[in-house]
Amino acid sequence: MPSLSWFSRERFAVALLFSGLLLAACLMPAQSDTWWQLRSGEEMWRTGRVMLRDEFTHTVAGEPWPNHEWLSHVLFYLLFALGGLPLLTAFCAAAVTLAWAIAFRLTPGPVLLRVAAVGLGAFLSSPAWCLRPQVLTLAMTAITLLILVRRRYMWTLPGLFLLWANLHGAVALGGVIVVAAWLACAVRDRGALPAYSAILVLCFLATAVTPMGTSLWLEIPQSLQRLQNYDVIEWRAPSLTSLRDLPFWGIAAAAGALAWTGRRRISAVPTLTLTLSTAALFILAMRSMRNVAPFMIAALPTIATLLRVSPALQRQTRPGPALLALNAITLATVLLAGAAGVAFAWLLLDQLPGPLQLAGGVLIVAGVVVVKLGERPRAASRRRPRVVGTMPQRLAITLDRLVHSP
Repeated sequence: MPSLSWFSRERFAVALLFSGLLLAACLMPAQSDTWWQLRSGEEMWRTGRVMLRDEFTHTVAGEPWPNHEWLSHVLFYLLFALGGLPLLTAFCAAAVTLAWAIAFRLTPGPVLLRVAAVGLGAFLSSPAWCLRPQVLTLAMTAITLLILVRRRYMWTLPGLFLLWANLHGAVALGGVIVVAAWLACAVRDRGALPAYSAILVLCFLATAVTPMGTSLWLEIPQSLQRLQNYDVIEWRAPSLTSLRDLPFWGIAAAAGALAWTGRRRISAVPTLTLTLSTAALFILAMRSMRNVAPFMIAALPTIATLLRVSPALQRQTRPGPALLALNAITLATVLLAGAAGVAFAWLLLDQLPGPLQLAGGVLIVAGVVVVKLGERPRAASRRRPRVVGTMPQRLAITLDRLVHSP
């Protein structure tokens, strides 16, 4: 059955993994910060300026606000304006899926073991999935790691860091990975060190091309210190006595043990880059649960790279036509059932966009762009910015329906 040849055991497992991962990610929740980000994105899109002062909080109105994720706010608002929460959720789900697809590509060994490793990592990192810019950082971390491990398209990294620095302040994680790659090059490939050094400097300078300028470099560590002083849950350190955190410690111990026992085999720059990146991200994750998900992205490919797999496990069997057909039917059933479940969940929020709604959203955004392009620059107003509500009107209507629905 040539038409079903794609549904071999290995390909079926990969398709099932990422279909389930994407559908599960489409159910990631919004958090309280999501509404703030949508409202600030709406205000920045409406006024055409980046908000660097708090205009929403009554107690600190007008105070400086280190808005290191302004571009994510605008992007989130535009997605919401075009397709509501479903489109925003689908975008964030795609970012999470992309991150783990890259981790799968970086993980060597038999396909089924790679599927098991990535499935475990995605499951353990799923509590961090939410409609916030941190999911974009997860994808950016994976892309940076892929470029440095494969050692291809490395001169695109400064542009990537420029985008990342405006999307989220966690661009610092990318800096950690670039430094790890530079150290690996300094140890194993001195000839490529000038190019690595130039890329490192350009990536660092790119992070200053934001509305915050060079103050971003000082604000990020200060912000992290404030969050830890406030005892924010996601910024607490993983506990050795918590069952929830034991998988993190187990994976870290496995990576450390394999790195130590196989240290003589870590001779290639890509392997050393993976190992050093995992070690650096572990130090950050050990201080804050927020960094556990990026650590998983690096740790599982590192473990698979250092792990010696029996050649017998790498043999692939050729399934018969009956099994191929069964795989195809099973995958189609899972996709249909999962898509139906996601659609039903979105319908409960009265947020499923129709074709007319999507087309109308596109026309509205296009109209705003045309109007703004035709506007003449006006003199800056000295009046204090108007303090307005923190929730877009459409969100308020949606929540009102939920509260008053029978």
